[in-house]
Amino acid sequence: MLGFLFGAVAGAVAATYWRNGVSRFRKERVPGLRHQAADKLEAAERAVVHTLDAASAKVTSRLRGGQMAETATERRLDAE
Repeated sequence: MLGFLFGAVAGAVAATYWRNGVSRFRKERVPGLRHQAADKLEAAERAVVHTLDAASAKVTSRLRGGQMAETATERRLDAE
């Protein structure tokens, strides 16, 4: 119990001591960090969309190729 009380007092002292520094950091740096994070997320989104579009095109191409091969096989079997 004594350790808990000591930790609470130490936490309160630290919060009081660094309050102005944290407040200043939040006002000066956080908006810039938010913009940087937003830019990186937008770049990641563009990369994911590009990758998914390319994968979708490959799947569609393979499906069409398979359908064409199936149709050709059916025609050959019908001709026999």
